[in-house]
Amino acid sequence: LLILCVCFLATPLRQAHTQAAPALPAQCPNSLFVIPSDGVLGWTYLEPGAGQPGFSQVHTGIDIWGEADDDVYAAYDGIVSFRSNRTVEIWHPDLEIETFYTHLRAVAVSVGASVARGQVIGKKGNRGTDVVHLHFSVTRRDMDERFVGNTLDPSPYLGANVNFRNGSRA
Repeated sequence: LLILCVCFLATPLRQAHTQAAPALPAQCPNSLFVIPSDGVLGWTYLEPGAGQPGFSQVHTGIDIWGEADDDVYAAYDGIVSFRSNRTVEIWHPDLEIETFYTHLRAVAVSVGASVARGQVIGKKGNRGTDVVHLHFSVTRRDMDERFVGNTLDPSPYLGANVNFRNGSRA
């Protein structure tokens, strides 16, 4: 059982940046995943009214707001299974899930590449939306993440309650 990381919801996900060393991604204690970007939690998993027309009427992942060009990190080790000019999907064979990252301004990985947990895979942007943020979700293999039945609650992987139905609020 993972420890709930209360700080995820209580404070911005900003880390102190120093000149001497690059920033490392944040992580809740004992969590499997690193937090995929610095920022502030926006829409949460299963939040009503955040769905896309014609798809789920609840939010299928979490949004992390921030600044354009904030780093986006691979949440866990895996293999890039899809990439476009704004989206990356990473297959995690040992977990039998994929992680989904979208609205990126820049993508730094190619399909088939192995990525390490915490590796920069792109830059936060607003492609396909009007607000700079990272939309992050956890899905079953090769499933359309716009349908909530294809997604999984990211809370256990992040070690934080990011599920609207379990009381998470931005």
